[in-house]
Formats: sequence, C-alpha cells, structure tokens
Amino acid sequence: MVSFFAIACGGDSPSEPIDPDGSRNLSATRNFTVGGESFAPIDIQKMSVTVEFNLATQTATAVSNIDWIAKENGFAYFLSDAPASAAFHDGQPVAIANIKDPDGLNSLRVVRALVTKGEPHSLRYEFQVPASEVGFRADGIGFVTAMGDIINGNYLEAYFPANFEEDAYASEFELRITGNATSHRIFSNGSLQTLAPNHWKIEFPSYFTSSSHYIHVTNTPVH
Repeated sequence: MVSFFAIACGGDSPSEPIDPDGSRNLSATRNFTVGGESFAPIDIQKMSVTVEFNLATQTATAVSNIDWIAKENGFAYFLSDAPASAAFHDGQPVAIANIKDPDGLNSLRVVRALVTKGEPHSLRYEFQVPASEVGFRADGIGFVTAMGDIINGNYLEAYFPANFEEDAYASEFELRITGNATSHRIFSNGSLQTLAPNHWKIEFPSYFTSSSHYIHVTNTPVH
C-alpha cells in the first residue's frame, strides 16, 4: 500500500489514476470513504487571505476566501493547522469537521455540506494564525513561512488554509500590523505592493503550490 505522503513525494504505484493526457491524477488518489461517507480534496481555483497582526492582543486574526470546485460527490476537505473560528459555505454558516486520512498521516478539515462533482463553491474560513508561528515583540512582529518537508513537514497549511502539493492556484495575501509598531520590512517571492506603512499586498501566480509561498515580515534590522 502506498501512503498519501509517499504519493505526494512522487512514489509510483500501478494503481495511481491516469488522466487522459497520460499524466498521473494525484488528486484522485486522495479520495476515500469512511462510514459510508465519501471524501475528496477541494480543487482550489483562487484564494485570498487577509491577516491583521495585532500588537495589543498579540494575535494574528485572519480570513481566507477560497473559490473551489468539487472533485467528487460527497464531502470536500482541505488542509489547515489552524481551526476555524467561523466558516461559511456559499455564504451560509457551515461546520468544519476534523478527520484523518486512511493512512492516519494527515489531519483534514472537512466542509460539512454535501457537494456534487464539478460544482463551483466558495468557502470563507475565519481563524487565528497559530501563535507558535508568529513572534510578537513590544514594538513589532516576526513572521516567516518556513517551508520544509523534514519530519512532519511544514507547508502553507501550517499558517493558512491550503491543499496538497499537487494543487496549483493563484492567491493573494493582504497583511497589516496594528498597534504601536515600528517600521517593518517584508520579503516575498510574490508580486509585492506596499499599501501603507506596515500594510502590504502580495500576489502569487497560478502555478504556485503549497510549498511555494515565501513571506517574511520583520522589524529586525537587515544588514
């Protein structure tokens, strides 16, 4: 048996689905059934994220808006280390359930609304960026998307909602620091725009996957 993780890292298996063009359909290997319910990953088309780093409360409050298509009939899931404080499916409140994949290797966030294959949908996911991923100081913050696949792995889902590595999509991030903060600098491999002091927008291209995004915010002097 090939685990989800092995497939994501390029492991071959004769049972892997093949698309008509001859390429491997890795997303289809993520489909499974538990207790008579079918689950499949969302197919993200576009994602926008806003984040407010609040020095007064030492929290990073975020909202992610995701346009996605249902890959199969049943329930759709995605990846996010951060639990939802609120979620909305096509504008209506929805519960987000937590399950493990059949290998027990990945924790999945399930949108508890039945969907039909091929349907377009939207998801608004409100959450706090995990406190372990943001360094708060008296006069600012330190934040970096430090990607890596060693031990348990650490891709975009450590900070924001995301999908498995085979899903590529365009995304946009708006980050703002509020409170009595000194001037910060931001570094990124996306298209960066400064909107105001300590307020930025970053656009990432449609070929980026969950290991691609680099965002680094700091007020530490860089020499």
